[in-house]
Amino acid sequence: MRTHVFAPLLALAPLVGVGVAACTGPAAPSADVPAAAPDPVAVASAQQRHPHVDLTPLPAVHRGIGAYDPEPTCPGDLALGVGERLAASTGGPDLGLSVTPDELSAAWMTEHGGAVTIHYVDRAKSTDAFGAARAVTGAFEPGRIALSSDGNDLAVVDSGGLGFSVLRRSERSEAFGEPEVGPFELLDAQGKDELGPAGDHYADPLFANGDRYFIFSRVSPSGSGTVLLGSRFFAAAPFSPGVPFSQEALAPTGSRRKSVTGASVDVRTLFVWDEAASRSIVVRLTAPGAIESTTALGAARDVQPTADCHVFWFTSGSPSVVRRFAAP
Repeated sequence: MRTHVFAPLLALAPLVGVGVAACTGPAAPSADVPAAAPDPVAVASAQQRHPHVDLTPLPAVHRGIGAYDPEPTCPGDLALGVGERLAASTGGPDLGLSVTPDELSAAWMTEHGGAVTIHYVDRAKSTDAFGAARAVTGAFEPGRIALSSDGNDLAVVDSGGLGFSVLRRSERSEAFGEPEVGPFELLDAQGKDELGPAGDHYADPLFANGDRYFIFSRVSPSGSGTVLLGSRFFAAAPFSPGVPFSQEALAPTGSRRKSVTGASVDVRTLFVWDEAASRSIVVRLTAPGAIESTTALGAARDVQPTADCHVFWFTSGSPSVVRRFAAP
């Protein structure tokens, strides 16, 4: 059973200099328009009046979508090698890989006879070996899972696909707890009110830009899907229901969808699984709404970069296993 922990933050939105649209869903027509930052004076004032609500602004890793740095974090000539297999990889096959940008935590899932198991490993330094793998089972939808940037939140798609849940822990040495609604209150409400009646479902969770953004898919009964972006300013705030990416490179091909498996910290480079072509591609964004380039990466799945974009994690092979590739 999931635990509801979301405080009614919508009532606080006018107090912290954030419009209600920023909490309930951006009014912008696409995911290319950045939201305005909250007023720090208003945030401090609201925190004094509501000390039980965590209004700590999330760190801005980069300036965000639509405000691009002159040079992207990821280089333009990306390519993947065979990579080194993660010792804890089960080969079960391993699916839905998620690795934190600092490479200190990794998680993936296996499915056998309808039973889903999430496996995860942690370490103190990127030069250390990972500790022994741990596992958690539950009523999760098979597919991608998502670790937060600090490795202490693990987002999953609920069985049936009409909502997301988060499994939490205080530090990496601990085991993950029971599923909670966490920051997905608004998305879960949308799933119940809109996706369910339409026959659609959620898939492909991904935290991005220091957990300020949440990238996910809405999948139709035909298998086609839309890639969406939700946002938030505060650790305790729910993600907005999301707006679609406008880039044509993320559009489905007939009933075969594309899903974002990884993103650079500046969210300018997206790593995408193309179901129709059975390959991963890199989509480089430039000015809002435009694409600078699209590069094929081959048959590796679940591709995602580290913070400096010089190391890449992915799953590959038959059965699929977790691998790490360091660019020369």
